[in-house]
Amino acid sequence: MFKDSEKENQIRKIKNSPPIFIIGSQRSGTSFLFRLIQNYLQIGFGRDNGHFIRLMRLLPYYGDLKDEANMRKLLHDILAIPEFKKRFRGLKINVDDFIDNLEEKGYPEVVRRFYSEWAFHKNMTRWGGKTPDYSLHAPQLHQLFPDAKFIHIIRDGRDVALSLYNLNWGPKDSFLAARHWKDRVEAAQRFGRTLNDHLYMEMRYENLVQNPVQEFERLIHFIEYEEDRTSIIN
Repeated sequence: MFKDSEKENQIRKIKNSPPIFIIGSQRSGTSFLFRLIQNYLQIGFGRDNGHFIRLMRLLPYYGDLKDEANMRKLLHDILAIPEFKKRFRGLKINVDDFIDNLEEKGYPEVVRRFYSEWAFHKNMTRWGGKTPDYSLHAPQLHQLFPDAKFIHIIRDGRDVALSLYNLNWGPKDSFLAARHWKDRVEAAQRFGRTLNDHLYMEMRYENLVQNPVQEFERLIHFIEYEEDRTSIIN
């Protein structure tokens, strides 16, 4: 068991690492990729389903987060979202401790802290996020976290459209399914063109499946994985 000071040091180390965000259309391999990264590179991915982006738009309602009452209201509302209990199962947040351990009293710090506590809870060493619709909101994520690294996974649009069609919630029209894929891929690529290669990379799902070692080497280099790479590649 970690002592409190050791635990806090670990959480802060996770929190202050560059986050990794996986973006891409639904059914493009985002879940497959996040499981690979999580299992082999010890990056703990939270899946908030876009709630942190939506809350960002509501920040004026909360006022100055340096005011503890405002910060408590924000944290109360975050923890009251029913889906969070499902998506971050087992994570226990003590609001008093959470506030005391914030290094800055602002929204980016709140999100970083939340995700880093989740990563620590899952015995991971870094943090990241995976929600397909992040493809449409990547600029906001970059605004929150200028050091974030984005991995855009792209799959053949025909396969994506067919996969979407077979889902209960998926579009039942081939044009709409193709448009769903096109909108997200193009939005992510437009965003990617505003960043340098250090912060954005594209990966083809088909290449990852057919040439996993080569693609994973690219991924490790991009993420700047600091541990022993040989054991992973082998």
